[in-house]
Amino acid sequence: MQIWWPQHVFAVMHERDLVLLDIRQNSYFVLPNAEAQIALDADASGAVLLDAELAAELLQSGLAAANAGPPSGLRVLPPAPMGDLFDRAAGPLQAGDISSFLVALAGMAWRYKLAPLRGLVRERPAAVPLSPSAETTRRSVAFRRLLPWAPFQGQCLYRAALLRDWIGRGDESVRWVFGVSTWPFAAHCWLQAGDLVLNDRLSHVRRYSRLMAA
Repeated sequence: MQIWWPQHVFAVMHERDLVLLDIRQNSYFVLPNAEAQIALDADASGAVLLDAELAAELLQSGLAAANAGPPSGLRVLPPAPMGDLFDRAAGPLQAGDISSFLVALAGMAWRYKLAPLRGLVRERPAAVPLSPSAETTRRSVAFRRLLPWAPFQGQCLYRAALLRDWIGRGDESVRWVFGVSTWPFAAHCWLQAGDLVLNDRLSHVRRYSRLMAA
């Protein structure tokens, strides 16, 4: 049976387990050993299910739909990560760095707590996989010097959103990538430009299967 993922649901097969992310509920769902029952479409917009009972349960829960919706740019992932910035030394802070960082921090202080995940990510067309601008690279490296001074450093979701706000939305090469792993289950996110990870180690993000990019 062919099913489709609604606009708020994203899917990936991590090893043999199917993981669904519902950004409307801020929830993840894991179907262990689902590889033999579910074949994801190439663009991850839907799947073919061999188990009719499982298909009915997904449809009834709202995690699946019987018809395809409009294409989602959030399903278009950047290239697989191949490098990071962690070995790059941070230069001196520039004039305005601290004040602009504080402005981004103040904005995130309330948005992070009040907005659901779908309020933090934004629908956007897939960016051309370009390298980050020189300013984006500089700010990504400098971010590691500024973050310890933040009163609340938060989890990866908060840190990635904060860096994205501090970089600004002008660099269309920057994508906010969400990934998962199982046994034990873990969810993670990071910023990426082309195949370059901006705020994490390559060895770390490679543990996760990517399912959404904003």
